Amino acid sequence: MSMQSGPLNVAQAWLRKHSASPHTKRKYEAQFQQFCEWLFLGEQDLLSVQSSDLEGYFTQLAQGTLHLGGNVPPQVRLPRTVQLSRSVLRSLFRELVASGLRASNPMDFVASPAILSAAVAKPIESSNDWIYRRQRFVDELALQREPIAKLRALVVAEVAYWLGLRRSEIASAAMADFLVHDTGWAMKVRRFGSGDTDVIEVPDHVMRIVVEYRLARNLEANPQANENDVPLISRLKSERFVNPWTVANSLLLLEDNPNGFAPKKKRESISVLKRELIQRSLEASISGGTLSKHLRSEYAVQQVERTLPQRSLVSELERLAA
Repeated sequence: MSMQSGPLNVAQAWLRKHSASPHTKRKYEAQFQQFCEWLFLGEQDLLSVQSSDLEGYFTQLAQGTLHLGGNVPPQVRLPRTVQLSRSVLRSLFRELVASGLRASNPMDFVASPAILSAAVAKPIESSNDWIYRRQRFVDELALQREPIAKLRALVVAEVAYWLGLRRSEIASAAMADFLVHDTGWAMKVRRFGSGDTDVIEVPDHVMRIVVEYRLARNLEANPQANENDVPLISRLKSERFVNPWTVANSLLLLEDNPNGFAPKKKRESISVLKRELIQRSLEASISGGTLSKHLRSEYAVQQVERTLPQRSLVSELERLAA
């Protein structure tokens, strides 16, 4: 989590204010630690998180799917547990507003989450899947009807879906990060928060979209090794890097009704795209280990894997014999 010293100091002072009794201290510290871990995994911080993000946090908490590590089965939380967390975070953001670090308390705009009886992820609706919807945008691209902004959004969706890149990784990626691999194209990706570099294979159909985007920007067709200052995703009117917010919000152009956008109803969020690929890959019998290595996230794969129905051993053996 890229948290500045300001909000961290305010949060620590806020915790000290609620340390009058050991019970209260443990309660607030536990809620704060859980929330910070969730922020880190979502590449957000105390100053960037918005009401729509918080609604997702409380929904996961209510469903019992807010697991931050370990193979823990889903367990629906009682309403009073969710209400406790809401109260604690409202108090935290109130302190950030009082300190001048936030203009308003995002908790003021967070609706109460539905307490669901089944703690499993919602099944993918094929008519809204990226794997189905992308073809429409690719077809329009072939007819040269795509403006540069929508073409940029298409590249964001493709690398988020097929490569599992986070928005911060997409924002910081340069064209020089592409390289010729044993089996075709690959991409060097710097891990968020660590600086380590992974090499990820890039499917040919993703590179075709990248090439179209490059040509629209008056670049050579293929990425060059010396393009360290050429961003993967650039501003619309200049070859300059964008921020993660721009990356995430560029996907609005792939909505059926971008002018009527409501944040909590957004389909093509980075996390939704990654989850869809994981589910489809597991259903296609790609091993969880291979997928975790490609997406650099064992946690994300496990989260989706536990929501899928278990296959019968007998039926799998029958498939081998067929």
